[in-house]
This record gives sequence, structure tokens and C-alpha cells, in this order.
Amino acid sequence: MLAVIGVVVLNTNLLLRAHRKAFDRAGRVPGGPAVVATTAGPSTNQADVTGTVRLLAAQYVGRLDRAQSALERAAARLGEKTAGPADHGIFGHLPHGSTVLLHHLDEATLAHARAALAAGLQVRAVASDSADRERLERAGLGDAVTLVEDASDAAHPISVILPGTE
Repeated sequence: MLAVIGVVVLNTNLLLRAHRKAFDRAGRVPGGPAVVATTAGPSTNQADVTGTVRLLAAQYVGRLDRAQSALERAAARLGEKTAGPADHGIFGHLPHGSTVLLHHLDEATLAHARAALAAGLQVRAVASDSADRERLERAGLGDAVTLVEDASDAAHPISVILPGTE
């Protein structure tokens, strides 16, 4: 769009220069406007040229305004789609089918598990002993969280497994 506007501005500038040269010649050539009218083209009136330039400028400003408003509407629609009806933090932005794997069970990871479950994600937890199982039951997550025996990455408290990467 900007390239088209640039070409139109350049063309308008070249036309104005050609008309200006014709007007300058009209003042120096004997016979005045009659000679200019035959050599410079059909319209050599300064008011016509100015009006044409103003009309072109108004049209392109209008088009730019419409393009900007369309862009703002699209950005607003995109913002509404990504926000969703409820905010589940980072888990609300993960793709459908993602799995959250809890390596350590503490209050922070249990809060993350609740948020992931609220966002509709699968949650798995590495339960190394009965204390971890009891902690899940006390938090009310015993039935919602799937227990696994071993996980490959025990250095991080939480891993997110995206669909298609398992």
C-alpha cells in the first residue's frame, strides 16, 4: 500500500513540475496562454492542478484511515480470541492436548496443577512416595491428576508437553 502511495506521489510530483515548467514558459513566450495550451496539454490552470493534488491527497488519506481502522478492529478481535472467557494464566494459552507434568509436589506446583486443570489440560504427577499421594488427596486433586512412576526431567518442578512432541 505504501509503495502504491509512493508511486502516486512521485507521479503527481512529476506532473506538477511539468505544469510548472509550462507556466514558466507561458510567461516568457510571446502569444501567452494560447501557445501554452497547445504545447502543455489540455489543462494548465493552476487551480485545476492544485485541486487535483488535494483530491488525490484526500482520497489516499481516507484509504489510510480505513486501513488503520480495519487493522485496529482486527487487533481487537484477536485480543478477544486470545483472552478467552476465563483467564487461566499461561495454561490458558497452551494448545489443546498439552500435558503438564509435575516433578515435585509442593504448594506452588499444586496451584499450577489447579490452573492447568481449569484450562482443560491433562496433569500428571511423579509420585515418589505415599506422602505425595496424600498431598494430592488433601488438595482435592487425587482423582484429576494421573500419577506416574518416573519422569525423565527431575531438575524442573514442572514440564509442559505439547501435543505431537511425546
